[in-house]
Amino acid sequence: MAIKNLIGIILFIHCCTAQVLWPDLRIKYDLNAFNAFYHMGRTLTEIKDENHFVQDPTQQSCVGELDNGAFYYGYRLSDPNDTVLSVLYDVQGTVAGVQAWFLKDSVLKSPETSTFRFDQVWSYQNKTVNGKEFFVSTAYFVRPETICTTGRSESSLDTEGTGYGLWFQRGASPLESEEVPMKRTDAIAKGWTKNSCFVGMGRHNFYEVDTYDETNCTKSEGYFLLYNKQEELSGFGFRIQGLVESRYIEQPPNIAISLILGDPVPQCVLDENTKHGSTTMHVFFTSAPWQILCL
Repeated sequence: MAIKNLIGIILFIHCCTAQVLWPDLRIKYDLNAFNAFYHMGRTLTEIKDENHFVQDPTQQSCVGELDNGAFYYGYRLSDPNDTVLSVLYDVQGTVAGVQAWFLKDSVLKSPETSTFRFDQVWSYQNKTVNGKEFFVSTAYFVRPETICTTGRSESSLDTEGTGYGLWFQRGASPLESEEVPMKRTDAIAKGWTKNSCFVGMGRHNFYEVDTYDETNCTKSEGYFLLYNKQEELSGFGFRIQGLVESRYIEQPPNIAISLILGDPVPQCVLDENTKHGSTTMHVFFTSAPWQILCL
């Protein structure tokens, strides 16, 4: 009996320590920490009371509709003065994901010179709100199929954290979402390039950077991954070609892009950034990302 109890304890410890517990949800990187790392409420009550986000008045149920038959899961709340960031909550009011809403007029300021094939990159879905068109990218922190069915209780934030995984929507349906590896070595094996570490951000992995030159940077993935020193998933990011104005985003210069991607940097990345600029949004699951080092 003692041996069985010991085995049970060992299995329990392995089970409960194998998963990284994400204690927070913070948005944006900046050298000035007072202008970044914005804490987002992880319940409906917190996001409304602390962040003053408001619920999408056009959304009639937990299932949000996009154009052309596309949709997402979760109640969407956003800053009434800044449409770029939306946070998603499940049927119990617990955080379930985030979205980036990139205004097309900003992204395509020079449509005659932009060669990016948004129509062939599933990271971006289309949505028109009040006559304005957006490219929408969606990431979930729990299995998408649970968001509008069972959801999670608020107490799960203490036991499971902000989420227990990461899924990127890569199609018209949330059920077409792709789960991201929690370990960096597994991500690299699945095509997420081992890029460089940046202080205050972490270790970056962009998808198949070695193929960028083949398509002249016209079909690059709209997401990237962030890992900590232990090579555990600690965040991610959205990216899009073009300049979008928002307090929640970054507009990296070529020097920063070169440092983050590491050698060799595809020339088309720098060329397109010079012509059109680029917009990124870092999303952190840690409470003090500004303390992230690269030693």
